[in-house]
Amino acid sequence: MDKIESQVMPAPPNMIAALRAGFDAVANKIVIILIPIALDILLWLGPHLQIKTILNRYIDAVASSAINTLETRDVFSTMIDTLHTAAAQFNLISLVRTIPVGVPSLMSSRLPAAIPTGLPLFVDITHPLVVISVAAGLVLMGLIVGSFYYLLVVQVSLNNRIDLKQVIENWVWTAMQVISLALALLLLFIIVSIPSICVISAIALIGIPLGQFAFFIYIGIILWLAFPLIFSAHGIYVNQLGALASV
Repeated sequence: MDKIESQVMPAPPNMIAALRAGFDAVANKIVIILIPIALDILLWLGPHLQIKTILNRYIDAVASSAINTLETRDVFSTMIDTLHTAAAQFNLISLVRTIPVGVPSLMSSRLPAAIPTGLPLFVDITHPLVVISVAAGLVLMGLIVGSFYYLLVVQVSLNNRIDLKQVIENWVWTAMQVISLALALLLLFIIVSIPSICVISAIALIGIPLGQFAFFIYIGIILWLAFPLIFSAHGIYVNQLGALASV
């Protein structure tokens, strides 16, 4: 497999210089922004795959089994309304914007429910197995397309040119390493989350404030463990390292 040409790394620029260099690179190779624009158009004007029936069913089940006290009634009611609103707006196709590597997208966080001509086509998926299959396929596609996109970005950033033949040659191997890295992040999340959720639930029975404090500690631990792994993708793209070596 061909490696990206070796280069002498310049001294780290200041923020203004970095922004200017990035703008110049995109202006000279406008093809770089076509992929994110295409994704945003798809998320905005394309069909919206919803799972609101499944989500609302789960939210209502949690609400009916939750401990409803004077201390938590108002907060819990507001939270349930917020979750119902989020379930109605969620578009399953937004999973194409994957982490740690994915095509940048503005619409993946906004999740618009209206388009200039009225309303988009809404497709509500009600079978859990179909949801899992579609979600897995979208995430896999997001990692693969994101790998292609960032190979282009690396070439423009380091060499100020695009060698499409080299990108295609490195695409499959790079995508496999990124998928391995994503699986490692998922495994880490599961290993840390299962015992943490049990502990947080036990603490929350003592008092809601203690449960919230434990939850913030849990988020801190997740960020502390995941932060180095997220930036490991840099080694995969720039230095063509394997997933384990990049970590």
